[in-house]
Amino acid sequence: MNNKDLINQYINTGMGIPRKQYDMLSTNNKKTYLRYIEIRVKEDGNYIEYYYGELTEDVQLAAVTQNGYMIEYILNKGITPSEAVQVAAVTKEGGVMLYIIAKGITPSEAVQIAAVTQNGNAIYFMLEKGITPSEEVQIAAVTQNGRAITFILDKGITPSEEVQIAAKQNM
Repeated sequence: MNNKDLINQYINTGMGIPRKQYDMLSTNNKKTYLRYIEIRVKEDGNYIEYYYGELTEDVQLAAVTQNGYMIEYILNKGITPSEAVQVAAVTKEGGVMLYIIAKGITPSEAVQIAAVTQNGNAIYFMLEKGITPSEEVQIAAVTQNGRAITFILDKGITPSEEVQIAAKQNM
């Protein structure tokens, strides 16, 4: 098997290739490769690493729906994901809120609620970056994990009676 056959095998099977090899492909082979990799991303979000085309919202959603941690890859490409992509990522894994906030993005209330609904401790990342979660976000966090109230209290926030009751019920 020669080099050209090997490259065609990668293209036709949707296996990921390094960027350097991708850059050497013909325009038609690049298009074919990207089509196959997009299909792979929808099956396994980890393949987004090998997708060298424009990261459309559809490709981003496909990746984070499979693996919420793939939002880190998207963010590291300098892309600010849409609210829908952020919600999909934190719905899969609430802890990825850390990556969103670390890039200087203030998550919308919908993203915050989705994150703490999946993992109540995700409220910690918001509080650490100076984001004061609404009462609704606090209730969602302590409903998922009653002990998340400690993060709220540690920041000197006096939780409402509703938040306190929800926390106590979910300890």
